[in-house]
Amino acid sequence: MSNDNVTIAKIEELEGFSPRNGTNEEDGLTMWYNKIRQKRLIDLTDGDIAKAIRQEIFLTYTVSEAIKRLRVNPAIGALYDGEVMNALSAVRVEFWISNPLRFEVKSLIESIRSGNLFSDDYQWTFEDDEQNFYKDLSKLEVQLK
Repeated sequence: MSNDNVTIAKIEELEGFSPRNGTNEEDGLTMWYNKIRQKRLIDLTDGDIAKAIRQEIFLTYTVSEAIKRLRVNPAIGALYDGEVMNALSAVRVEFWISNPLRFEVKSLIESIRSGNLFSDDYQWTFEDDEQNFYKDLSKLEVQLK
């Protein structure tokens, strides 16, 4: 089964987790999670991927999906340019230590640093977004060492 076509609900099943139905239906995070459960990873928005990573939801799957998207456009995000990279840079070092995704992220960083992923005419929405993106990239590099 390709990770692209797997739903969050299927990942719950594969990982042996019970559905995360909260008792407080008014809780925004619970409502968001319940909304994305039946979506395939490829159908989640960039904002959903960033939020899932920030919430440490099935990181092996959500980080893998983030890497694929970042290879297409390193500046992806819903709230701001670079949001997904920002979420990735906040993943705890412990996740990277024995995870083979660390090598994919190292390769991604090399491609970004070499200028292979941004078009020459890429326009950041705000100047701070570019600065913050490269700070996040550097933070991620340090975590992967």
